[in-house]
Amino acid sequence: MQLLHDTWSSLDRALRSKILLLVIFASAGLLMSVRQAHAQWFLFGRPQRKYEQCIELNEKKQFNEAHACIGEFLESYPNSRWVEHLQFLDAKLSTDISEARRKMHSFVQEFPEGPYSAEANYSLGQLAELTTDYAEAQRFYMRVCEYFPTSEFRDEAALQAAKTMLLSGDAESASKHLATYLAGLPQQPWRSRASELYADALFDAGDFQQAQQVYKQIISEASSPRDASPESYLKIAGVYEIMGDYEASLQAYSRFLGIFPNAAQKPAVERKMTALASQLKVNLSIKGRPHIIEAGLFESKTMAMGLVARLRTLGYQTYTVTRNIDHTEFISVRLGPYDSKDSALAVADRLHEEAGLDVTILPHGGIF
Repeated sequence: MQLLHDTWSSLDRALRSKILLLVIFASAGLLMSVRQAHAQWFLFGRPQRKYEQCIELNEKKQFNEAHACIGEFLESYPNSRWVEHLQFLDAKLSTDISEARRKMHSFVQEFPEGPYSAEANYSLGQLAELTTDYAEAQRFYMRVCEYFPTSEFRDEAALQAAKTMLLSGDAESASKHLATYLAGLPQQPWRSRASELYADALFDAGDFQQAQQVYKQIISEASSPRDASPESYLKIAGVYEIMGDYEASLQAYSRFLGIFPNAAQKPAVERKMTALASQLKVNLSIKGRPHIIEAGLFESKTMAMGLVARLRTLGYQTYTVTRNIDHTEFISVRLGPYDSKDSALAVADRLHEEAGLDVTILPHGGIF
């Protein structure tokens, strides 16, 4: 220290002044650098604090405040690393369906393969379904299945796609889609839900016997009778009724009430059972057997289902059964039963006029 003091004292006044000025400028520069670094850290931390505020509001279910917060963030920090997440939330929190669809569309175009893209496509399917745009809904649900096969939304999207096919009247596509899905052996409860939708698709396509088999399989695979879908029991009873087996239908409805005595459908089922019991008495009083119409006999299931679809568009209720002729299986497309041959002939005449079909009238319970 003494040496430094002596050295400093030996310097002339002018040189000492220059050294002091250099020290002052250096100190000022260092202080300014520290302040600039602090300012930069503060500016960098502001977007993160705003992002965390928006997320916290959303998690607290303060959705209006969260939506406003997100809007402010996206306007202030359009290039932030949190934009993708908040842009998705912005679309998700939109309460107007048209606005939500527009924002989700914009999101999936900008971020086609991001961490939120699967959910965004699934949400677009839901939004389209809300507006009964089933073709659009199906398109987005299928995109989830095809492009995001490992997503948590994949199974739900697969079932929703089938549902929209059924809602749009395309039961054949729904049954094919669900058959492919079920072949992949999905886990429960997806398998049970898909099986029920598959049976519904077969039912809507007029393949009642196959539908009934699937409904019965759903019930047999359930851990207990009450664990199976109530709709499966009702559809089994409905198939028996369509095919004219009123006694079996009555028994199936009775079984449903035995398993689900407090079901919401109980009043409707009881009315149905009363009508069936009355129908059985009428049938017993009819001389001879009721008659059914065979509209077509096919080796090809595709051709049989084509006729079913055609007749359905004309307003006819049809069903199919399998006939074995000379060791070859044929699919018979049928209507009825009718209580008399005259009533069956009247329908046959209408089918000839409206569809150009020459049909065959068979005694119910006869040739199968």
